[in-house]
Amino acid sequence: MNKKIWLYRIIFSAFLMLLIVPLIQWKVKVKYIRLNGIEQFSPETSDSEGHYLLFYPTDYRFSQEFTLVKEVTNTGEVVKQYRIFDDDFGRMTPHQKPNDINQLYISFFGGIGGEYYFNYDIQKNRFKKVNVDYLENKVEIDHIRHYGDEIVFQTLASHKTGNQGFYSTISNATTQQSIETDYRRSPLSAPLLDFNGKVLYGTAGTVGDDDDYEHHGIAVADLINGSITYETFGTDNISLIPLFSTKDYAYIMGDNGKMYVYDQDFQFKIYEPFKHLPKQDYYDTSGSRQLALDEQRILYCLSDGEDKYSLGVFHLKDEPVFELFNRDFSNTDNWYEPLYQNVEEKEIYVKEMSNTKKKNHIIVIDNESLKIKAKFPVRNNHLLDFVVKTK
Repeated sequence: MNKKIWLYRIIFSAFLMLLIVPLIQWKVKVKYIRLNGIEQFSPETSDSEGHYLLFYPTDYRFSQEFTLVKEVTNTGEVVKQYRIFDDDFGRMTPHQKPNDINQLYISFFGGIGGEYYFNYDIQKNRFKKVNVDYLENKVEIDHIRHYGDEIVFQTLASHKTGNQGFYSTISNATTQQSIETDYRRSPLSAPLLDFNGKVLYGTAGTVGDDDDYEHHGIAVADLINGSITYETFGTDNISLIPLFSTKDYAYIMGDNGKMYVYDQDFQFKIYEPFKHLPKQDYYDTSGSRQLALDEQRILYCLSDGEDKYSLGVFHLKDEPVFELFNRDFSNTDNWYEPLYQNVEEKEIYVKEMSNTKKKNHIIVIDNESLKIKAKFPVRNNHLLDFVVKTK
């Protein structure tokens, strides 16, 4: 009898070991590494090349008081995790412009932010905080998504009063010049265009007494003279957003599906980049769904205004046209958020978002051929803001 009991104990112990050892190994494998300060973090110390770092920044709305960074393989397997504590770093919006391709400009949302933004050096894999200390009042930077040679940003409060609500500020960090926006002409959360000595931004518009859409359009701000003019391109009741600019042209997108292109003299032409596609009643221009790959191509997620999305490319040379380059990204239930491109790795990083958990992915695309190089599942994609390839 005693022999049977001992035999059962041996078998049971062996069974427990089979369960416990892999569990311990897994815990060791994905243990957290704690760091203080995002500027101290460098993925160059990674043990494995070809892995990816997924950044889930601090978000107090979800009781996350640190930036979680997961190192994953190109199949999505987690091999290492970091917890980075930094009061100045949280939910982020990275922005890249073709004339400064190795640098990202990072602004924040979700209760994080102030009079600063961050730069990210793609080649060096380093974050750096940039303080904005030339404004007379606290304004809190709204975003720094911009195109052009100079650095321009938008604020939540007026630099003249420090108050939020009816007025905000458009500021040029390069020249340290600013202008307060006009009453009832609130700027949209859309790119700012530093173009031919002016800054172009979209205005939100309001509903008038007769239910007419008023005060919409494109603002052309002269920060030197302190003046703002407005342009609607002869349209009524449509939203207009700045899309992109080069030294020669500024591109404006309307939710009527038309593109308005300024030349250097601020004379415009009208194009229909979607004319070869099935016609839509509405072209959603909201959200952060674009990435300028160079001065002639913009990766863009087109929405039908309801529940279908297509990832394609605006080709801007000669007559602007929107091209669908992959059937898998056409007319889908998933929507796409291009993050940035790494020209050294020749990779573009795109978030594929879905209301179905199993359809949330990071897609790595070749920045020349636009073919898929890798695609792997991710968890909590709505909290994921940034991706880095390890060296």
